Order: sequence, then structure tokens, then C-alpha cells
Amino acid sequence: MNQPALVRRAFVQLSNTLLFVLLLALGTTGVHANGVKVTPVRLYLGAHERSTAVTLNNGTAQTKRFQVEVQQWSQVDGNDVLQESSQVIANPPLFSLKPDQTQVIRIGFLKLPDQPSEQAYRIFVREVPDNGPVDPAAEPSLGVQVLIRYAIPLFVAPSAPIKRQLIWTARRDDHHYIVTAQNNGNVHERRAQLKVYAGESSRLLGSDDALNDLLPGTAKTWTFPADTTSEKQLRIEAISDRPAGPVIDRILVH
Repeated sequence: MNQPALVRRAFVQLSNTLLFVLLLALGTTGVHANGVKVTPVRLYLGAHERSTAVTLNNGTAQTKRFQVEVQQWSQVDGNDVLQESSQVIANPPLFSLKPDQTQVIRIGFLKLPDQPSEQAYRIFVREVPDNGPVDPAAEPSLGVQVLIRYAIPLFVAPSAPIKRQLIWTARRDDHHYIVTAQNNGNVHERRAQLKVYAGESSRLLGSDDALNDLLPGTAKTWTFPADTTSEKQLRIEAISDRPAGPVIDRILVH
């Protein structure tokens, strides 16, 4: 193959670069990405409910292909762990969506989980690339193909009565304040904001505004730089997003 053909092939391959957009569903309404809308972006099932659904709408001018996969979601040492689940199915698992069309994806359980703690899953809806053969005579393109990947949380209510128990602790080593949230309840806690102050004062020592879910029986730790002042107390202000509305916790720790 001559050099111009090699250059054209390189340009075409570059145009097919896969840039995945991971949308961790943070709200309860629809989310748009690259002209495609998914709704809802957080799913909840009662302890005796067997199925739910996600709707995908293609607002682009191109036909798109999608693949759906459901994985069980747990957390270990503050990190997400995903495993294949044989008890949950998605229908259809693979489909094409023409411009302005809508597809309903049904999520169903073959066997309902009967657990005292809430069970969590992630529904992955990912755009499938067009891996057709490269045409050496094609016009070169420097575009980047952006492929959408949604990660939609699904929470299944526990069979036992709901219990919420979020415990905050804090300590200091030589250079850091170390703050830990331990979820001893049987449902997840969705933290929306965390601020750490010096005792009763307004002096802010650290903050974290990232949304994240803390699953039952798990803990998450934050580390903030410590100054030369030795604080005898820390005041933790945390906002949790719950179904009934935001809840603000204010805790003094020694």
C-alpha cells in the first residue's frame, strides 16, 4: 500500500476513535447526551415489585445501535464492585433506534431478591459502534465518534423495615483530618454535599460537593489537609438526598 493510502487509513481510523461518555445518573429526570435522552436515570423497586422500565429517545438524524447489560452493584473499601447477575434481564438487550424513535427497555427479575438490606444494580445502556471495514478510498476525517454510555442505578427495597443509620467519625493524624461515614442502615444514602468546619466556628477545613451513593453496610472516607492549628472539635455538615427531600446532618465530633 502506498503512503497516501496509509495516511488516508490513519485518518479514517482516527475518525472511528471511541470516546465513551459515562453518565452516572445523578438525577431523577431525563438526561441528554449527544442528542439521545434517557429517562428516568434512577430506578427504585419495592420489595415485591418484579419489573421496571427505562425509555430511550433518539433525537439525532442518525440511526443508532445500543446494547443493554445489568450488573449487580456492591462496594468494598469505598470502591464500586460490579458483577454479572443471572437474576435480572433486560429486554431488548440489543436494538437499533432510528431518528426520532423511542425504545422502552424493560428490566425484570427472574427471582425477586429477598434480603434484609436493599439490593443495588447498575443498568448499562451503551451505544454500539459501527465497525464496518475501512475504505482506503474514503475521504479522510479528523472527527471523533462519541459513543454514549449510561450507567443507571437500580435500587430494590429490602424485605425488612427500612432503617437509616449513618454514623460520622473524624480523627487527625500529623497532616490530615480523616472523616468517615459508615452506613449501618439497610438502604443506601445519597450524599450531595459535605463540609468540615473547625468546631463551632465558620472556618472551613475541607469540602466535597460530588454526588455519590453509600450502599448499606459500607463506609467512605475523606481526607482533608490539616493546618498547624490543633482542633479539639470538628463540625461536619452533610446534605443527603432522600426520596422525601434533602436532609442536613450537623454533627460535632471530638
